[in-house]
Amino acid sequence: MRRALLALVILSAGLRDAAALTPTPVRQIHFDGWHARLDTAALAVLAQIAAEPPAGRWYVVEGFTDASVPPPHDRAMGLARARAAGAELIRLGIPAQLVHMRGYGATDPFSPPRGPAGMVDPAANRVTVWVCYADATICRDVRRSAP
Repeated sequence: MRRALLALVILSAGLRDAAALTPTPVRQIHFDGWHARLDTAALAVLAQIAAEPPAGRWYVVEGFTDASVPPPHDRAMGLARARAAGAELIRLGIPAQLVHMRGYGATDPFSPPRGPAGMVDPAANRVTVWVCYADATICRDVRRSAP
């Protein structure tokens, strides 16, 4: 009984540690139209992210759009949004080598399609900022080491 309890404690501690190393979307920034301008709310979210010291972590900033505009324009806008958010993180003090930006447009490789092509989906017009601590799938190709 004692061994089983000890094993359970060790296992649960390991799961907590593994969860701490899993990247999570820190925040999502939404856009109210077909643009890449950061509004006051977006700037506040990015300031909160930048306020956390980057020791041992790096950031993946991904831009998305809805399906109301066809490729390749959607991907270009997604990248413009990611670059706007990434540039703000850098301006706020995150070292540039720790910020990786990419744009997907209406293609989101981490969730199912949100609606039919040509439909405006406000939730899809966004930037997702991931804080990466380990070589999780989303972070593997952009691993950055702290300066």
